[in-house]
Amino acid sequence: MGVKSLVELECPQCGSPLDLYHGEGITSALGLRWWQSQCCRSCAYAIEEDGIGQAPEALRALLLATAGTWQLRVNDPSQRLRALVRCADSLQLSRARLLALRSESPVTIWTGTQTECVWLSRVLQNAKIPTAIIEIPGARSA
Repeated sequence: MGVKSLVELECPQCGSPLDLYHGEGITSALGLRWWQSQCCRSCAYAIEEDGIGQAPEALRALLLATAGTWQLRVNDPSQRLRALVRCADSLQLSRARLLALRSESPVTIWTGTQTECVWLSRVLQNAKIPTAIIEIPGARSA
């Protein structure tokens, strides 16, 4: 499971077209991971970065814009609080963020990228909490 896409930007050094390859995936050993690679078509400017966990906000926003926004929902609303706690632990969310999630829809656990939802769904499956993943229509821009 993974999302990869190419976006054309402007090189910060020379102003020529800059290719940004970015994506996220799931590994069995590390869990959720992300990457981005920038390479100018004209000069030697290039950057590579990757990480574990949620992508940095700017990259995450780009992933949501290019691959859509998804929701992870519990099939049994009585399991929602248990599912929220598991997801908050897995994503290392603050108590304040957990409380904010708790006040949302009675069945929605997480809204984010498809890869985030699939990864969290696997976490919850291991805890015997059945889930569904749904794409939010019209959320893609590219």
